[in-house]
Amino acid sequence: MALQAGCLFECQLTHAASLCGCVPWDYPQLEGVYPMCHFRGRSCFEKAMIKSSTVDVCNDCPNDCSGISYHYNIIVKDTDINEVCVKHGVLLNRFD
Repeated sequence: MALQAGCLFECQLTHAASLCGCVPWDYPQLEGVYPMCHFRGRSCFEKAMIKSSTVDVCNDCPNDCSGISYHYNIIVKDTDINEVCVKHGVLLNRFD
């Protein structure tokens, strides 16, 4: 999944930089095309990164060829210790 995520981030970065005309110092630089942002430019850039929808702006990024997705559920159930220990042959008073 890193390939698609990287492509989407780079596309979003390029889009924000083109709107604001700069890239903040703590973002990857785009091959020296844009200067470093000052305070107002950084504010513009951050807003553009938040508002730009990667679906609308970055539709050229290919889907990953493979990936693994895990789903899980948490189930909470009260346990009767006597039933469990007797069922599995564990002696309850073993350490008395």
